[in-house]
Amino acid sequence: MVTRDDHRDAQDAAQQAEALVRLGEVHRARSLYNRAAQAEARALAATPADKPRTSSILAVSVVALWYKARAFDQAEAAAFRALAAEQTNEWARTQLRELLEATWNEKAMHAQGLGDIHDRILVSLSGGQVGYGSAPLGLAVQAQ
Repeated sequence: MVTRDDHRDAQDAAQQAEALVRLGEVHRARSLYNRAAQAEARALAATPADKPRTSSILAVSVVALWYKARAFDQAEAAAFRALAAEQTNEWARTQLRELLEATWNEKAMHAQGLGDIHDRILVSLSGGQVGYGSAPLGLAVQAQ
């Protein structure tokens, strides 16, 4: 049975991580995000199935925390588990899909040796039909 301690521990660790990020101590922050994700995952696992709103919110939180910890495989797995759960509501499904897309983009950037997306320049396109998401890297580079 979950106590509020797991969720509270997750919140505390995430707040400490945010403070470290603001100070530029990203590597130390990732460790705290990892700890927060583990605690939030325990809270989610102990949430009764008859609490779909709570489990949906916690599921999004777990995936976001794994993402911030740069634990992309864990983020992906947690997102898939939540998407497969019947009790996950539509709001959470939308959030989870967006987090999966961000996770996959980060993984692709790392695989190409390009580091974090947050270290990149944001390019905005307008006019015509512009879709949501990101362009393939090769296409974006050729369009310069």
